[in-house]
Amino acid sequence: MRPRLPVLHLTTGLPGTGKTTLARQIEHRDNAIRLSPDEWMQPLFGESDAGGRRDILEGRLVWVAYRALLSASDAILDFGCWSPDERYAVRAIAALAGGTFALHYLTLEERERRRRAEHRWRTVPHETFEMSEADHDRFLAAYQVPTEHEMSYAALPPPPAPFGSWTAWAADRWPTLPDLGEPAPTATGISRADLSDPALRTFLQAHLDELEPTAPPQSRHALDVESLGGEPVVRPADGG
Repeated sequence: MRPRLPVLHLTTGLPGTGKTTLARQIEHRDNAIRLSPDEWMQPLFGESDAGGRRDILEGRLVWVAYRALLSASDAILDFGCWSPDERYAVRAIAALAGGTFALHYLTLEERERRRRAEHRWRTVPHETFEMSEADHDRFLAAYQVPTEHEMSYAALPPPPAPFGSWTAWAADRWPTLPDLGEPAPTATGISRADLSDPALRTFLQAHLDELEPTAPPQSRHALDVESLGGEPVVRPADGG
């Protein structure tokens, strides 16, 4: 019997369509890790975007989902992901982690959607944010409904130029997400420093100056430029 592949679920849709309700159902049904940005943004920053911090948070949550799949656990990104490019990128990350991808598109009649979003704000304000009618109008204009191509899981299109991969695009979209498609460094080169470099001398002296007020001499594991340029010094351990 072939082992079951881990699943990366992505809920998409406008506020009030039931994304988080569905995400919680999947969480309990499949023992999956659920990642809902609003539940982090509200206690951390008290607002939905906080000067771009939402993108910073989302990048780390995508990374957590990727790591979950690598450990054979299911994950749910309860993000919304309003553009097809975002959704394609998440799908590519699921494949890279050796998992499968499930896209859940939720929609409601517009008046009912707005009513539910308002009700949620009034009943569980710690889980969401207040939205005005102007906000809803803006969201409705910005959201790009998934196409039949997306919902059928047809072959991924190429990423937008100039990106060579969807993981590279994702790393640009979410600044705290590394390019997961890039190979990890396998070796570190070590070379002799140019101790005559003024920038290096300034850096080393600043480090020593920072240590001086708080670290006793025997605990300062750093040398000045003159000592670095001489022969290695081996100090016996205390009591040795």
